[in-house]
Amino acid sequence: MSDFEKLTSDVLSHCKGHPLAIEILGSSLFDKHVSHWRSALISLRENKSKSIMDVLRISFDQLEDTHKEIFLDIACFLSKNMLWGEYLKEVLDFREFNPEYGLQVLIDKSLITMNFIFGEIQMHDLLCDLGKCIVREKSPRKPWKWSRLWDVKDFHKVMSNNKVE
Repeated sequence: MSDFEKLTSDVLSHCKGHPLAIEILGSSLFDKHVSHWRSALISLRENKSKSIMDVLRISFDQLEDTHKEIFLDIACFLSKNMLWGEYLKEVLDFREFNPEYGLQVLIDKSLITMNFIFGEIQMHDLLCDLGKCIVREKSPRKPWKWSRLWDVKDFHKVMSNNKVE
């Protein structure tokens, strides 16, 4: 039983407490052997679970285009799972989005949370991963075709090749 206990801890750690992710992974591992659990965890570390991303994507797909853009901005540029609300509002206002309304839509859909005392906006790691997957999906190996760049290596690759399409 101790093998299952440790692997359970690893599964929960991978899900980072997201209830829907726990439910999806739990149902796929239910009644499986320890070796299957180990194999599944290795695979999950290398690639995000498609079933988890598909379920999380439902909320994203229901958003209006402007709110999708706000979600992707937050997911791709969030620093250590947190942004300062006033700074984010300035950026969204500059992009001619309605930040007050747009952020409230994302809060209502449970895509972000806001700490009104400290003015922090937070997004779960799995939702950040979802946003980055969405940006990459049309051209996974061609960062110069992405709408956003958040990784220094990708930015350097694009700038050194000077590719714009």
